[in-house]
Amino acid sequence: MSRSGVELGRGGVELGRGGAELSRAGVELSRAVVELGRGGAELSRAGMELGRAGMELGRGGAELSRAGVELGRDQMK
Repeated sequence: MSRSGVELGRGGVELGRGGAELSRAGVELSRAVVELGRGGAELSRAGMELGRAGMELGRGGAELSRAGVELGRDQMK
């Protein structure tokens, strides 16, 4: 085998190693995206629960406000 053939073979081996590393990095990135998706879904659910709690708090505030208005009217009589 000629010297250039050996060098070409070595280059092919190096290229193969680089491809394998790139493949592993792609798999890790894919896993990270899946984990990020799960985290995003959990964050979305938590946001919805917080929104519901805010609505309940708003309703309670409105009831308290109405009670305060009625109390004020009663005191003015």
